[in-house]
Amino acid sequence: MAYQQFPIVDAHCDALLDVLHGRRRLGERSQQGQADFVRLKEAGVQLQFFAVFLEGPYRQAGALRRALLGIELFHREVESNRHLVKLIKSRRDLEELDRDRRLGVLLT
Repeated sequence: MAYQQFPIVDAHCDALLDVLHGRRRLGERSQQGQADFVRLKEAGVQLQFFAVFLEGPYRQAGALRRALLGIELFHREVESNRHLVKLIKSRRDLEELDRDRRLGVLLT
């Protein structure tokens, strides 16, 4: 990750919650929320961690189902925006960010 002297890494983002509620897509610039792939890329962020957050009603019944839905939606967003983002699954993926200049994304 050397294409900026000091890479910008954000280790927490709840934007997936808006996707779960059907309010927006991560690949589209939005006035809602604080982060989407477009604005993160424009801001020079190199690595963004996205959290699967479970709201109160889902913490007991339906927690697994809701978490799996969040994971599925995250992967759909990444797949449909491969020109903007790269899913980081290994050290090699991280090193390749220098070459292709996409936003690296991880799921937490």
